[in-house]
Amino acid sequence: MTDVSIVIPVYNGERFLSQAIESVLQQSSPDWELIVVDDGSTDGTYRIAEAYARQDPRIRVIQQPNSGSCGAARNRGMRECSSESTYVAFLDADDFWYPRALASLLQAMAGSEQAVATYGLPRLVDTASGPVIPDRTTEWEEAYGRKRSAVSKRRFVELPGDAPTTFSALVCWNWILSPGQVLIRRAALDAVGNFDPETFPSEDWDLWIRLSLLGDIVLLPEFTLNRRIHGENISGNFRLMSRAEAAVRCKLAYSPQLSPEQGRTAKWGLVYWYLHRLSWATSAWRSGHYWQAADQFAHAVVAYVRVRRALFARRGAHCLPLVAGTARVQEPVSLGTIGTID
Repeated sequence: MTDVSIVIPVYNGERFLSQAIESVLQQSSPDWELIVVDDGSTDGTYRIAEAYARQDPRIRVIQQPNSGSCGAARNRGMRECSSESTYVAFLDADDFWYPRALASLLQAMAGSEQAVATYGLPRLVDTASGPVIPDRTTEWEEAYGRKRSAVSKRRFVELPGDAPTTFSALVCWNWILSPGQVLIRRAALDAVGNFDPETFPSEDWDLWIRLSLLGDIVLLPEFTLNRRIHGENISGNFRLMSRAEAAVRCKLAYSPQLSPEQGRTAKWGLVYWYLHRLSWATSAWRSGHYWQAADQFAHAVVAYVRVRRALFARRGAHCLPLVAGTARVQEPVSLGTIGTID
């Protein structure tokens, strides 16, 4: 029986794909299947993946024409998952897991029956798999993973380290750096539906928000993922990320599926996002990092203008569903009823 379905979407990823697959093979928990979705690669990606598939029957390789987004490739992998799997995980082709990542995430999930997902901490590595900034990285990683803010009664509060990541936290910021940190309950994923290509490349953040409407996303306070930083990371594309953030905010702020209180929370999340961009710009300027300050200020202003323009343009217009087949989600839903939500 397959306990976990793992999906690796990849496009021209021959440089790092082997290490990602090897990290799956090295997991201490053996009950998994791996689906590698080759999204129209023109390098040696398919050859590398197919070689692993010939050696291990748990590995399958799917080829398709290039879809233009990781989300679409992940959606194809979801459709190929075994119907027997209880959990689903998405690992990027340039990242790799710690050997006990799955076992630790499964244990955390077993300890919280009402959680829709659980996630560990990311460690940043470079192209040689070493720490990005040896003397500072761990402190940043710990802070990014553990220190989360949330909206509470029109105020911004810091969540306790052992608190789950909720809807009121995710509307402020995407506190989950990479999909490879997350293990998702299959029933919850089936309920919220696919990654939304309209929010590329922030479709993972959009998915976490939708999942959080069904229940908690539990934080596991240990490192489970090595998140690779290199020159081709999409997150380094300022304009693309700005448009994607605006798309998520727009979709969220005027979704008819939110209760009035959730709608207000989402708009306070927009305020948080904007104010913190300005705060980072101010701090960078005072520290003498003028180019960094200019970048953060531009990001804040451009993104805010895009969101405001999108919100006014789409007020009352059709919004993509936050949760598949639902009209409104107001309270966390019992996992025993996930599938059709009234």
